[in-house]
Amino acid sequence: MNAGMKKITVANYKQDKFYEKAVGAMAAVLQRQESVSPIDVMLQMERLTPKQIEDWRFARIAFLESVTIGGLGTVNRILRLIGFHAHDLNLIPSHTVYRKWGKGKNRIVLRFSKFGDPNLEAAWSRHYTCPKRRRELKQLKVSTDETSSKDSL
Repeated sequence: MNAGMKKITVANYKQDKFYEKAVGAMAAVLQRQESVSPIDVMLQMERLTPKQIEDWRFARIAFLESVTIGGLGTVNRILRLIGFHAHDLNLIPSHTVYRKWGKGKNRIVLRFSKFGDPNLEAAWSRHYTCPKRRRELKQLKVSTDETSSKDSL
């Protein structure tokens, strides 16, 4: 491990140089939707592009880690920061299986990392849901639906 890079722990993660950027990216994503994933955060931080995600989803890229901006150490740090901050926000973690987009039975499970490390694969595929934000968005949808149905009368 690089001498300048300490292991991220519960005690020190808020002092990490990527903390503010990761937290800001998570907040921006949660303004738009009820859950946040590492892919959402990496997109928001401009470490991935929508085109790269699309290429990966169609299996034109073997593993997402290969196109993510920053070294593996940086990407792993951001993944850990996402997990710690999601815990602080009391977000509910869930596992999502990413399969190749397309038709037919050849919808393989996509890989995030070159070597398929189980811990990295789990960190990348974990989504975090905000129950409060889910209720707010549901209420907003209900009030919008009621308004549009009144307008059509």
